[in-house]
Amino acid sequence: MDQNLKNDIFGTIPNQKRIVFLGATKNFFKIGYYTIHYLSQNYPEIKLRLAVPNIEDARPSCEGANVELVQWDPNNSETLNEAFKECTASLLVPPINNRVSVSKKYIDMAVKHKLNFLINSGVQFTNQDIQIGEESNQVIAMLDNCGIKYCNLNLPMFLENLLYQVDDVFEKGIFGFPCNKNSSFSYVSCKDLGKIIADIFVQEKVYDNTFWTAPAQVSIVQIEQTFTKMMGKQIQFVQVSDQDFIDSLLRDTGSASSIEAANQILDIWKIIERGEDVQANNNLKILLGKEPQTASEWVFEHRCCFNKERSCMHPQPPKKIKIQSPTQNQELQVINIDEANNTFDKQNNLQIPTSDMKRLSNFRYRL
Repeated sequence: MDQNLKNDIFGTIPNQKRIVFLGATKNFFKIGYYTIHYLSQNYPEIKLRLAVPNIEDARPSCEGANVELVQWDPNNSETLNEAFKECTASLLVPPINNRVSVSKKYIDMAVKHKLNFLINSGVQFTNQDIQIGEESNQVIAMLDNCGIKYCNLNLPMFLENLLYQVDDVFEKGIFGFPCNKNSSFSYVSCKDLGKIIADIFVQEKVYDNTFWTAPAQVSIVQIEQTFTKMMGKQIQFVQVSDQDFIDSLLRDTGSASSIEAANQILDIWKIIERGEDVQANNNLKILLGKEPQTASEWVFEHRCCFNKERSCMHPQPPKKIKIQSPTQNQELQVINIDEANNTFDKQNNLQIPTSDMKRLSNFRYRL
């Protein structure tokens, strides 16, 4: 977009505007990724910063974007000072695990550094009597009391979460969730969200209704049919037991690294199975000014991911598993699955038998 036209629509953007992105670093392939790349391409005058516990993990996904990488220690909130320093706005993507306490660290730091605007990535189930909804409401209460202008997003399922199924689709011809085959859910693509969130940052606009979805829900049957057509072979849906689903999350990276967090995700799937997911609407279509990406379009756009083509440039979740039995709320140690086949991991002092690797790799399901 022409700079003069942007200024006419949104107003002149101060040169000192700087946005810091915080969230689940190892899963930097969702909202933050698409928002950063959209802002970098369309609003180069806005300074961007990504705060990550491990810069090297995020560097490949940042290629091509003008973004500053700052390292911080999740176990030491004081290291967030460098992340928030001289920033005017922030995208908060709190993890499922310890959502309230982590959000408090982000919000307290935003207040300390006098940020002007926050966007919080929330969930769609704020009216449901489940833990993830209750904790999301606690975060909203903290935002209400922090004195900073903010926009809370009540977001449905991300299509990008299907990327956790790549190995099973490619190698076994299956995919699975802890719900029956007749289930349907509302969704959005992070590519569509990235543009909207970027524009919210530019305008610092607050939306009261942020239950944004594609105009129609997608069913498990439709996903199965789309995978089959895209792969050119039969791809079958397999309903996963609740316990196997929890086990799979505990052996995956991301924010569901405790039994409590894994159960929160399971709660969402049970709501979907009961047909109580947030209803599809046209809000996203209106904001985009065009039809949102459909689930079928998204799958075919990502066919290179599911066919494991070397030329694939889409960001994807890291292929890692977690080893060791956890206690409640205890994070698990992580080993890269591509390097862990019957090898000794010196850093964690773990020896993984080949039999365990085969058993654990059977479960690669995510929300």
